[in-house]
Amino acid sequence: MNRTSIPEYKPTRERLAFYPRTAYFKRERVKAELERLIAAAEKEGKPASSVDSIYLRGEEAIREHERRNGYDKAIGPTGVCTDVLVDTHFVPNTPVHIVV
Repeated sequence: MNRTSIPEYKPTRERLAFYPRTAYFKRERVKAELERLIAAAEKEGKPASSVDSIYLRGEEAIREHERRNGYDKAIGPTGVCTDVLVDTHFVPNTPVHIVV
């Protein structure tokens, strides 16, 4: 097309975001996965500090990671998918971070 942009294009509505409901289930598995990674590192003779994960960097790093990935958005058409509401163990605006 030989163009780098389309300056005449103007969006007609706000962008919609969709986050699969499995994202919250995956977070619940983080602690077990980190324990497995640390055990594997120690088995290989490496220190536990050789395992690198956002979940090992503290609450502020986790919040920044979630902000960049949209998990700070409200549930609804421009935020996290509404199917999360049927999952009884997910409660919006409550801490879901796992810091090991």
